[in-house]
Amino acid sequence: MTVSLLHHTACPYLHQDNVEQRAICTIFGRGTEWIREPVSAAVQSLVSVVHDAQAVEDWKTANAAKQEISCFAKFSSAEEREVVLIRGSKWPGVERHAPLHRSPAIAEGSGDWRLVVKVDAGA
Repeated sequence: MTVSLLHHTACPYLHQDNVEQRAICTIFGRGTEWIREPVSAAVQSLVSVVHDAQAVEDWKTANAAKQEISCFAKFSSAEEREVVLIRGSKWPGVERHAPLHRSPAIAEGSGDWRLVVKVDAGA
């Protein structure tokens, strides 16, 4: 379990957590963001590119696809005090196919902040 008081954007890039599963709750501030369903064919295709590239450790291709997803995908976000349970990349049977998510942006010098609690489960 970790508790973080953040005055900056912690994980601004789309990523997967390297755990079986993670519960994230933003006590104060904007919550975790993820790709909104239903996902367009273009976004599904790019997510497949990310998963395939990560499987062979082609980080350049994976990161380029993540940046492209961020440009035009629609995102959902958790409300304050809402718990989000996210399957991680070590989830048995579907390794490396965990959902992509990110931390919301905190503008430099804005005075905004987040208090975040994360609880990891599994190996």
